[in-house]
Amino acid sequence: MSSEQAKDTLEYHKPTDQPSNNTAHMVIVTRIGSWLGAETTLNLLKHGITVIGIGEREGRIGKLQTAIDHHEPWRDQFIPVIGQLSDPLVHDSVIQHIEANKDQKKLAALVINIGAYEGLHIGGKSIPPFEQWTELQRSLIEAMPLFHSIRHILRKYRCRVVNVASIDEIHNHLPRHVSLIAIKTAVNMMTAEVAVIEPRLTSLAVHPSFSALQMALEPPGEKKQKEQTQEETDRTASVQYTNSPDHLKPASDLIVDLAINADRSASGKFFMYSETSFP
Repeated sequence: MSSEQAKDTLEYHKPTDQPSNNTAHMVIVTRIGSWLGAETTLNLLKHGITVIGIGEREGRIGKLQTAIDHHEPWRDQFIPVIGQLSDPLVHDSVIQHIEANKDQKKLAALVINIGAYEGLHIGGKSIPPFEQWTELQRSLIEAMPLFHSIRHILRKYRCRVVNVASIDEIHNHLPRHVSLIAIKTAVNMMTAEVAVIEPRLTSLAVHPSFSALQMALEPPGEKKQKEQTQEETDRTASVQYTNSPDHLKPASDLIVDLAINADRSASGKFFMYSETSFP
């Protein structure tokens, strides 16, 4: 998330002076270093909800922390945990934070951002092609060990598990349509598995709209063949609006709503968010 994007996001999520009835809630969010993870974190903080945020890229989390520190009401609500989702030490840290806050905060949800990306590598070197499929698989299922480590706590509080198809960042060298299909399949499988093995939890799947998928498939950095006239720009905006119906909420708004308000009867269902563009 660039400094300009962070500024725009913070402008959108300015704290409100209105009292919130969500201050007793706590939500775990994975991959907070991604754009969607950061956006969801800020939106939860805006609603007075404490966030335990997990991410492995210390630099990105540091920038998010700096942005949050500019808004005093949010400082004590944000609990960052740096490390890989599959690391038992990260799981222990998350459990410790839940236990430390259990008298004042009730765990409401686990938000799992499922994306396609390469892990951190020594010296910033790219991985060879034969390892790319392994990395894709790791990125899709790496939240499962965390879920199983804290499932007894999730069960205790009858939590919601919100599985999000996070297509804002596809950072690997595989064809983008392959990554998109893999992400959406992983979300569906995770949602179904949680619903079966933990019927007391509310398991939800969150997918992008078709217009968001179409834009995500566009090659990054692709240049237009010609300059658009104002008329063409207006027509494009009209098409995007048509493809994003009014009843679809932006991603972070939908995620926050489901994390706090989703009824048990919604378990196993699929929801769609509307995004007109990605940074």
